[in-house]
Amino acid sequence: MASFLVCACLLSGCGEQEAVSDTPQGEDAAYHIVLTTEENADEIFRIGDLTCMKDQAQLYLTNMQGRYQEIFTDEIWQRDIDGQKLEDKLKDITLSRLVQVKTMVLMADDRQITLDEQDQQKVQTAAARYLQGGLPEGMTDPEAAKNSLEESYRELALADRVYQSIIHETEPEISDDEARMVTVSRILLRTRQGGDENDAFQKKQEVYQKALSLLARLNQGEDFDQVAAANNEADRITVSFGKGEMEEAVEKAAFELGSGEISNVIDTKDGYLILKCIQPFDREQTDLRKAKIAQQKKEEGFLHIYEEFTKGQFRSFNEEAWEDLKTGTEARSGSGNFFEIYQEIFGTNEDME
Repeated sequence: MASFLVCACLLSGCGEQEAVSDTPQGEDAAYHIVLTTEENADEIFRIGDLTCMKDQAQLYLTNMQGRYQEIFTDEIWQRDIDGQKLEDKLKDITLSRLVQVKTMVLMADDRQITLDEQDQQKVQTAAARYLQGGLPEGMTDPEAAKNSLEESYRELALADRVYQSIIHETEPEISDDEARMVTVSRILLRTRQGGDENDAFQKKQEVYQKALSLLARLNQGEDFDQVAAANNEADRITVSFGKGEMEEAVEKAAFELGSGEISNVIDTKDGYLILKCIQPFDREQTDLRKAKIAQQKKEEGFLHIYEEFTKGQFRSFNEEAWEDLKTGTEARSGSGNFFEIYQEIFGTNEDME
């Protein structure tokens, strides 16, 4: 679910209001918000009539930290990404995720989407499972922790239900031509860049003459695979691709070839290329690409609905409370992680990376 959800709305503050805009930088970008509120010191942000409190924000932060550490070890926190500390980057992603979930809970209410009795039971089971590993960081009251965890799992499940509901509302029609995949064998002779301009030109000409020589041998009947094995400089000889996935010249040549036909020498950014058509219409690969394109269109449709919904939502953000929040000293990982438990019990493919 999180692979395509992005924050796409403006926020305005409570009390002394100050309008701001955000500049998302990619899929996982969080808002860059500069608002303050004095209404509640433990309130991180408010969306519509929903609030995110410190305990929930800390829950997400600690467990997202655990998932990253499980993959990359805790040494990653010593590194920077584009001049930003990884700890700060994690907080940005966490804030983005929280905003997404809260917004989708509002969407669930708007669309009258609720959890059934089985889902409610899963919520309780998930919270109990998490508590087996101890109370969430910063919480001391077991009953309050149980209620907070159940609410967090309930919201996550509602967000997932909203997403599933919207992407299944439409089934886009994808034609064979749009999704068509061809399979070709290739010989790539790379042209090296750099150095003296005249020298580079001379070397490129030499590579081109070699490509013409190889093409002549192929046209005289030499086996393509054997010539490719001895001369190809690409990582693989045989590849499959669809429209829009290769350079225009490569795509044009490949899609004009019939089965067994060999192209002329093609000038590409990497060097000179010769293609042999293995399958001008790969049914299996085309069907796989159809499914991929259909999923992309569903996700684009979801994003449009999501972004339109966010435009009408009043928002506030307590920057001071958010800045006080720190990454957990005992990050949850493995089977005791908040998100891992959700995936196990609800059986979803939600990706929180």
